[in-house]
Amino acid sequence: MKTEFALERFPALQHFTRADVDALRGAARVRRFAAGELLCRQGDPGDGCFLLMAGTVDVERSVAGQTVPIGRLGRGEFVGQLALLDGSARSATVRALDEVTTLELTRDVFLAMLEAASPMALRFQKQVVVAGIHQLRVATTRLGRKIAQNRTRAARQSQAIEHASEVLADLATY
Repeated sequence: MKTEFALERFPALQHFTRADVDALRGAARVRRFAAGELLCRQGDPGDGCFLLMAGTVDVERSVAGQTVPIGRLGRGEFVGQLALLDGSARSATVRALDEVTTLELTRDVFLAMLEAASPMALRFQKQVVVAGIHQLRVATTRLGRKIAQNRTRAARQSQAIEHASEVLADLATY
């Protein structure tokens, strides 16, 4: 499908040849999502990935019945790329914050291109892995901050409990 976006200008595709970009245009499809619409839902089958061409999405995960924000992604970033590599269920929900335009590459098309030893598919696979590693590093950093915040909060609570225990012990001696 022809797109009005200059795909070769996206950082994730900067090492692609013109032939690669043309092959991607032919293999992928443009999808548009309204604000609030889901690109994918946690637990649904992973059937492809999206290159965000315009707009912003929130990535969130349901944990113990609570929605936990994982990250916010924008133009030029990949989302849902694990589906290309392993085809497992979606690990998170992705929601459009505003009008979003994506280029979606489905897993079956991607695997067919890999089987055919398409140079574009190999370069795309590398970019998907690099994007995944970057997102993992960001998530790990955020998790580390949360753990540090929780430890600080727990230490304060422990100190408050110790102080309250001391006060109660002093009162018990009266």
